[in-house]
Amino acid sequence: MHPILASASYDATIRFWDLQSGNPIESVTNKDGQVNAMEISPDGTLMALAGWQNLRLIDLYKKMTIANVDAQSLARNVTSLCFVPESTRLLSGGEDQRIRLWNTRGGQLQCEKFIDLPAVINSVCVHPNQTTVFATDGQGCAYQWDTRTHQPWPIPISGMNFGEHFISIAVNSIGNKVTAASNHGRLFTWDISAGLVSLLSPQDHSILFRSIDAKQVIQAHDTYITRVRYTPNGERLATTSADGSVCIWDANNLENGKPLAKYEEKIPENTDKSKQHSVGWVWDCAFTSSSSSKYMIAASTDGILRIWDMPAARVHRYCKGHNKPITAMAFRDVF
Repeated sequence: MHPILASASYDATIRFWDLQSGNPIESVTNKDGQVNAMEISPDGTLMALAGWQNLRLIDLYKKMTIANVDAQSLARNVTSLCFVPESTRLLSGGEDQRIRLWNTRGGQLQCEKFIDLPAVINSVCVHPNQTTVFATDGQGCAYQWDTRTHQPWPIPISGMNFGEHFISIAVNSIGNKVTAASNHGRLFTWDISAGLVSLLSPQDHSILFRSIDAKQVIQAHDTYITRVRYTPNGERLATTSADGSVCIWDANNLENGKPLAKYEEKIPENTDKSKQHSVGWVWDCAFTSSSSSKYMIAASTDGILRIWDMPAARVHRYCKGHNKPITAMAFRDVF
């Protein structure tokens, strides 16, 4: 199967792209408002789209909606999506303060279970063990949830600034590190390799969850971080930001606070070529799945997807077609 790259924009379209040429393969009109998040299933057959009081499942072969959940079940914005690896389950989090676990088997969207957090949910991700979920909320808190239970556990956090909260959270493919990114441009990384700890709930039911060791905190950007992502091999960490850049970090050596590389493109002004402006906010990024992750795809508010050749530190190809800012992207490499 070929790689799948899709993006959604304020121009009310969802576009699918040919990575070899940078041209759009297909454009689908989106009549359901802004797309906040989109994710492609592990087998590449489905794509989930989330927005205001809306969650949809699209058949990628037919490019049509096959399941839809609306305002009767979703009170506000759905802000984050994550497919559980090697399964048919989908996680969603939103402004209604609820994390939901959906079963997409047979092209359906059936909510199997949910938990509520104290504030709006900004981001969700799932551990490679397929049962531990990590989430962040708008009050600056982070949580872990074993989906076999009904109890979320707060992750210990100290040193948050006034008004600071987490925007994005990610766990590496090895399953030993979790990193959250804040609206103040900081990265918080926890070591979760200490193993499993057994506790007893008030109902005397055994709960297993990962103990979390001391964190590392670095100032990654001077402004808002929009997304944090690990490369497929878990060795590198990427941060996208409102400053128009993507920074790559050594996930095993964050102490020095210096990125391995910084990818940004300055655009010359029309009237004065000596003046340059940013591409706008970079909302998200994704990597090819080879061990080296040579290429990185970044989505910006200038409506362009840029495919970066990372070793060469240059834009390898542009995907142009949107005439308004991109709001979400999804990528799934060769299967």
